[in-house]
Amino acid sequence: MFTRLSSLSRRLPMLKLEDCFLHLINAFLVYALLSLLVLPTETLFITLQATVPFLLGLSFVLFIAGCFYLLTLRLDKFRPQIAFIGLITAYLFLAIVKSPTLLISAGFFLLGFAVYAKLSWEKNPYRQFLPLGLLLTFPKVTYLVYHPAALDLQRFAIDHNSWNINRIWMILLSVLYAVCAYLLLSRLSDRLFSRALGSQKNSRYVYGLVGLLGLAYVAYLCIVSAYNVTTLSVSTFDIGIFTQMFESMKRDFSQVTTLERDKFMSHFGVHISPIYYLLLPFYYLLPYGETLEVLQVLVVFSGVIPLYLILKQMDFPALIKPLILLWFFVTPALTTAGSYHLHENCFLVPLLLWLIYANLRQWKWRLVIIILLTLMIKEDAFIYVVSVGLYFLLQKRFALSKGSKRVIVLSQLLFPILYFVACLFILNQYGEGAMVSRFDNFLLEGQEGLSKVLENILLNPSYTFASFFSQAKLKYIFILFLTQAFLPILQREWTNYLLFIPLVVINLLSDWVYQVDFGFQYSYGSNTLTLYLSILALEALWQHFSQKENLVLASKRILALISLATVFSAGILYAHINGWHNNTLSYFRDSQRFDDIQYTLSTIPRDKAVLAFHSYTVALRAVPELYDIFYHKEKEFDQEIDIVVVPRDILNNTESAEHKVLSLYLENGYQEEAQSTEQVLILEKPKP
Repeated sequence: MFTRLSSLSRRLPMLKLEDCFLHLINAFLVYALLSLLVLPTETLFITLQATVPFLLGLSFVLFIAGCFYLLTLRLDKFRPQIAFIGLITAYLFLAIVKSPTLLISAGFFLLGFAVYAKLSWEKNPYRQFLPLGLLLTFPKVTYLVYHPAALDLQRFAIDHNSWNINRIWMILLSVLYAVCAYLLLSRLSDRLFSRALGSQKNSRYVYGLVGLLGLAYVAYLCIVSAYNVTTLSVSTFDIGIFTQMFESMKRDFSQVTTLERDKFMSHFGVHISPIYYLLLPFYYLLPYGETLEVLQVLVVFSGVIPLYLILKQMDFPALIKPLILLWFFVTPALTTAGSYHLHENCFLVPLLLWLIYANLRQWKWRLVIIILLTLMIKEDAFIYVVSVGLYFLLQKRFALSKGSKRVIVLSQLLFPILYFVACLFILNQYGEGAMVSRFDNFLLEGQEGLSKVLENILLNPSYTFASFFSQAKLKYIFILFLTQAFLPILQREWTNYLLFIPLVVINLLSDWVYQVDFGFQYSYGSNTLTLYLSILALEALWQHFSQKENLVLASKRILALISLATVFSAGILYAHINGWHNNTLSYFRDSQRFDDIQYTLSTIPRDKAVLAFHSYTVALRAVPELYDIFYHKEKEFDQEIDIVVVPRDILNNTESAEHKVLSLYLENGYQEEAQSTEQVLILEKPKP
């Protein structure tokens, strides 16, 4: 028997890794198609429901994948690539036909266009079946415009009130000016362009100009970020929490806060973030909230150094590389993700770029140090490390030795997963547990844990895709890709798309609205990897154009694409930050008022239990027992509070929640202190 199996195994051809993945994807598409055929619309797209046991679904997919493999052996004309085109076309057609809302239909259309772009890059002769399948859905989609499905479509409703007209105008203007830049650059004189392109001196001038512009922009961000703290334009979440935590670190190296969960606890009970200790020496020397804001800006834009080194390893004309660095400076998320002040995710930008460079140079021990630093950011940072590791393990663009690939498997795949499991154990045993609630949209009633989230994602493919297509998520995807001139879609290798894993997991899977808001820290890591994908696409296009055309024409095309992306990015960046300097101007117009408030807050005793307004918590960060008036004890009276500190105008704002809480303390005998001023009201607990 064993002899027969041995001879059979010798006759079977060795299965390539790419073909293995393709068979699995095709089998999964068969499962998804069957789900579309047998399940009702609400179960498919709107409401998560139990379908089949996970092991049964997994066994079915593996069985179908095996059948596809056998077909490739028995039928010479069977090609898994052709099967993929047929299956994805059928899946998208049925998904759009059964879609109950225009947003979901539009999302599946965009998915189809992305697949078509990749197939076009490969010049697949059967790719035209995909737009044919999409065209056949026209009657259903037009009917849906006037006859939406009779279901609860709140998650997928089009909310016109949430549209920012000024930002829409900025996007339109960016498109117009980007087209103008493209037309100008593509029509430049070949002689003039070749002279500029071939001169190393010109390249140095461009580097110098980009460096000066970058320094000026970073200086501007440092100034406006610092004055946000000076003018009290801050809040408890998250800068109030972290400034109090840094005071604790300065005292005894612990990360204890009372603001984060309204009680004494270590930040390690919420997130495993030892990376903050890298900033402690700077805060120890300059113990101000402004210090942390400036440090965040410097940390983020220090990413220009590894990016410069990465570009030296890539195939671009010399003049193009400094322009990519300029594009980096105006990439919106790198600035806007800090809108709500300090967060550990800011370290993702430079460390992910260093991680990419370390892989390119096939470092070993230095690579391990970078991986450790990246994992120290937060427990979910392992997703970024694994994504980059999978990409470098499977890609073909950069030659890696077998030893380097073994290091990748151990240090970027196995170790990060083990580290994440250890973090989950610590959080579950000694802290608040992992934030699985962010993925409640993938948990049935009574279910809990990340394993159940993963099971439901895989068992409900159409529901999973549909969850990407809410208005907020589609807007986020569109703006992100617009700032990249849609280059991330145009990849030469399928393995490049592995770098989209953090974008999908961190930003798109969850229904937590802030994860698809450019103003929050969740965009730092995924947008950095998306920028790298754009650079990979640019390099592939440059190599493609330079082989078919003369170098001048090819360079024009690449320069035009970078100009498109830079104009898009700069326009959308300005739409988000055009008012950021207002707080700085406010301080210079009325500096005495802000200085008086800061002085009054500095007189609050540090050994008391203080209840404060959200914009005062940063100034009161040295108080060990500090609480936010909006969140403390669910706005109930707390007799353990010694001092209440709020803006005086809260007394007149009778509709605010803070006014109602303040009234409770006044009713319980708290009296105004002599330290109170025209701007700041301080109440003290009555003496027994």
